[in-house]
Amino acid sequence: MPNKNWRKSVNQVVGTHTLSLLNTCINCKEKMYLAPIDVFYKETKDIISKFSPQDFNNCEWLGSYLSLGVFSSTENYFREMFSEIMHLCPCAQKVSANSQINLGSVIWHPDSDIPRGAFEHLSFADSETIFKSSRNYLGIELKTPQTKILFDDFDTICELRHGIVHSSRIIAGKNAIKLGINSSKKKSYINIGYAELQDIMTVCNNLVTTINSFLFEKVSHRWAIDWRGFPSWDRRNEHMRFKNLWNIFYSTTDGARGTIPTAITLMKCKNLIKSEYGLA
Repeated sequence: MPNKNWRKSVNQVVGTHTLSLLNTCINCKEKMYLAPIDVFYKETKDIISKFSPQDFNNCEWLGSYLSLGVFSSTENYFREMFSEIMHLCPCAQKVSANSQINLGSVIWHPDSDIPRGAFEHLSFADSETIFKSSRNYLGIELKTPQTKILFDDFDTICELRHGIVHSSRIIAGKNAIKLGINSSKKKSYINIGYAELQDIMTVCNNLVTTINSFLFEKVSHRWAIDWRGFPSWDRRNEHMRFKNLWNIFYSTTDGARGTIPTAITLMKCKNLIKSEYGLA
């Protein structure tokens, strides 16, 4: 006799399921001692190098999946870099001293990663959030004429990210209006093909590399001038503190492929900075 329970008339009925993924999906690894920019390079290369243009013709979701990985790696660059600067720079520590941090971050993270907890409640898929975080936690202003076009382009592709993440690639009206897209009686889907993914990758790569150089200049200035005014400064540790600074910015990836415009050693760079600022 057929079941006449109308409540079960619109879709299949499934059994119970015991969630077990937490036993397998969280893997602990030794921390990679790579500069944040090299982590970005490694992750994005892994994301975009596994598929050919033909693969995108077989799955309309593929480009959207991969673009989210690129966005995630870009956001992670800012989290990692801001955290490293806070851990290293007494100026940033002074600026951020009154800022709040979630207790869970303090309990969970190892000591060297605690500053990362300051950004766990934030989405860095938004230039204003990046600007505000840099201002409030590092005391560095990233919103400059030099970086405006880069962040404008980043904001543009982040409007597309919103539709991919939240609405199955259907672009929301708010995001469409910001992008200046004409209204349609049909649903407007975001389609990230091979060429579009390369475009997104270029925008994120240009932003990360430019900001990396920008922050290196700012923090190097602090090493040369501001850090020396703190009671914690010890002339005997001058080289070690610059080495720590250098290591969070220097890209071994770019060094290996010969794409750094001024290819000099750590020691040579330190001496040039000292000469520029008149340090003995």
